Amino acid sequence: MYDAGRMVRYSHGSVRPISQAQSQYRIRKAYHGIEKGLSLPNPRYRFGLAKVHNLIAMVNEHIRKYGLDSTAAAASSAVLAYDEVNDTDLADRLYGVHQTRDLRVGGTEVVMPMTFADPATFLKSRRSVRQFTDEPVPRSVIEQAVAIAQNAPSVCNRQGCKVYAFDNPEVLSLQPGNAGFGDTAAWGLIVTSDLKAFSTSGERHQAWCDGGMFAMSLLYGLHALKLGACPLAWTASARRDRSVRKSLGIPDNEVIVMFIAVGAVGDSYVVAKSARKDPRDALVFGHHPGMPVSATRN
Repeated sequence: MYDAGRMVRYSHGSVRPISQAQSQYRIRKAYHGIEKGLSLPNPRYRFGLAKVHNLIAMVNEHIRKYGLDSTAAAASSAVLAYDEVNDTDLADRLYGVHQTRDLRVGGTEVVMPMTFADPATFLKSRRSVRQFTDEPVPRSVIEQAVAIAQNAPSVCNRQGCKVYAFDNPEVLSLQPGNAGFGDTAAWGLIVTSDLKAFSTSGERHQAWCDGGMFAMSLLYGLHALKLGACPLAWTASARRDRSVRKSLGIPDNEVIVMFIAVGAVGDSYVVAKSARKDPRDALVFGHHPGMPVSATRN
């Protein structure tokens, strides 16, 4: 009931009027639909025309209320990209489009496949670290790790996740699973996900799905920057959750996904072996009886 009540109060599909943040999430969801369509192998000519008109109305309403911010600029770029492919001039109906015509922060882009010497080794080498040195970790390194994490996928590119970074590791004492090492960390991080990013009851779990992917990307970012990190589960009662968010200034519309202890590491350190189960126990191959057999099945 606690989670359901907060979802109803803050999701942009259930409240009116919506706030600037809710408007931004709604616009990101809409313009990303255009981007996805443009990135298909063979986009249908003038696909989703009604949705583009709806996006234009949303963007113009947003600009009237809040000005031409980065979200409106990205949406304008997506409409410009749509015009180029579909021989339309819909972007002319957008307020301030002349200011975004050369930005190209939305739409599509061409990329080349990346090659890495041994990506599996890097991914498998990330471990939960509980032995930190007293070497300081600059704020700029935390900023780099968060920038890496922002490449994590999010539903319709809504990007509702946030990191609260505390340079006093005592904040980790609010989470019960780091006794014996949390006080030696350089930083205590808290990953949150904004309920305003979501709309319908069907998205009731999405804050944790997006938050989990963002947190994993953050852990890999910290690992790439040669820092030690340990994810710490937030399994709190409604009363405890409410109390901690209030004490840390985390607003009611954000859910706490997890805490993360971060610190510098020495030349070697001990970690839990954490044996993994057989991959065959984590994989199920299937075939829907009403669908054709894939050529790559074997």
